Amino acid sequence: MAKPLFEIRVDDMDSVPVVYYNGEKIDKGRVHVSYEWESAEDDKNFGKHHMTIKYMDKDAGKYPVIRTIENERLCHEAMG
Repeated sequence: MAKPLFEIRVDDMDSVPVVYYNGEKIDKGRVHVSYEWESAEDDKNFGKHHMTIKYMDKDAGKYPVIRTIENERLCHEAMG
């Protein structure tokens, strides 16, 4: 079974979300996670996905660096 591309696990409303990208836990300082999905008009086309994960990389050097992982897949109609 293939590992999920993107996963957020939340135990309860008082817990800190755990974020995974490509099966790897993003356990550095999470700053922002955003995911949007838009369905297609019919079953013959695929929908739109947009995902952004921003996190603080404290091991980047002398000063912390904000890293960004971003993927966007456009809907079938946008491809012409």
